[in-house]
Amino acid sequence: MIKLLLLLLPLSLLHAQSVIYLLPDQQSRLIHDINLKIKTASSDILLLTPAFHHTAIKKSILAAAKKGTTVKLIVNEPKNDPVYMVQYANIDLMHYRERKFEGSTLVIDKAFLCTFPEAIDQEIFSEHRSLIRCSDDPREIDLIRRTLQSTLSHAVSYLE
Repeated sequence: MIKLLLLLLPLSLLHAQSVIYLLPDQQSRLIHDINLKIKTASSDILLLTPAFHHTAIKKSILAAAKKGTTVKLIVNEPKNDPVYMVQYANIDLMHYRERKFEGSTLVIDKAFLCTFPEAIDQEIFSEHRSLIRCSDDPREIDLIRRTLQSTLSHAVSYLE
C-alpha cells in the first residue's frame, strides 16, 4: 500500500488542479472552497488586496488565527474589516502605499492560491462579473510567493 502511495505522489504533483469560478454565479461555491482551505490552514495565510470587506472570509480567517495560523493581510486601504482584525493575535495588518493593487491574491500555506481581478469585497462579488482562478499547484504557489517578496518588503505595518 505504501509503495502505491509513493507512486501516486508524483502523479498528483503533475496533475495539480486549477479551477476557474465565474462570479456572481459561482460565488457560494468559491466562498465555500476558500473557507474550507482556510479552516485547514496549518501555518500561514497571505492576503494582498486593495480593500477587504467580506464577512464570511473574515470569519474564517479569524477562526484560523485563533487556532494559531499566522495571517498576513496587506491592503491599500486599511479601513473597516482590516482594522477590526488587528486586535486579534496572529494577524499582521500591513499597508502598501507604493502603488494601488490591481487585483487580489490569496495564498494559504503552500497548498492553495487564488487570484482575483479586484478587491475582496462582498458587494463586488455579488454584483460584478469576474473570473477567479484558484490552484493547488505547488510550483505555481512557490513562484507567486517568491514574486510577492518585494511587495512584502515594501509594506509597512499598520500599527507603526
